[in-house]
Amino acid sequence: MPRTRPLNGAPLQLSDAWRVLARYTTSVRHNGLHGTLENFAALLDDIWFDWLYGIETARIVNLRDLNVRSDNKHLGVNYVPTRVRAFRKLMAWLNLPVGRVFVDFGCGKGRVLCAAADYPFRRIVGVEFATELCNVCRSNVHTYQKRIRSRTPVSVVEADAVDYRFTDDEDVLFFFNPFHPAVMQRVLQNIHASLASRQRTILLIVSNPANLEPMLDADAVLSKVTEYTYGSSRFIIYSNDVFW
Repeated sequence: MPRTRPLNGAPLQLSDAWRVLARYTTSVRHNGLHGTLENFAALLDDIWFDWLYGIETARIVNLRDLNVRSDNKHLGVNYVPTRVRAFRKLMAWLNLPVGRVFVDFGCGKGRVLCAAADYPFRRIVGVEFATELCNVCRSNVHTYQKRIRSRTPVSVVEADAVDYRFTDDEDVLFFFNPFHPAVMQRVLQNIHASLASRQRTILLIVSNPANLEPMLDADAVLSKVTEYTYGSSRFIIYSNDVFW
């Protein structure tokens, strides 16, 4: 039996930020002063985000502590959230048209789903294979939407990403280093099948892609069209429409 522990504990406090700040001295060497300041601003935003809306999305969760029915558990990664500030900067930079459908693969505790509810998506979907994270995610999204009075439909699907079947209107697909290449390869095959069923322009956004980038760069359907960086958060955007 996996170990259990509360996944939605108290929001991070400013004291947590100061402890992390002690490690930021080495960040200057890797990211420069400007990038390090962006990282610190993003950290403070994460703390403020949870406190302001009464949710908890910041604490990392080890994959081994989670109940996952999928045989691909060993190909997953620990829960680490996307930086709210970086995601918002990305959305402002992309300036997507109204009415797109957003899907977050490996949505975890729902931080990105909450942040996406601030933008004019027609609907939002989170896909997550850990039962505990799905429960926390639904609670966070409900609380957040109630606070901001959002009516955007948001659904959380408990499923392995390889088993998720796309609807023909989903066109903004978000991945934050969610799983290993073997899983991503099968997800790409499902994307290809969805596009063959109904041709449309899709954007595939991969944040901090790590070992997924070579596979994505070699994909026969999707091509890299641009990328955006904020602090240590790097977002690469692929599309099947080079004129996007």
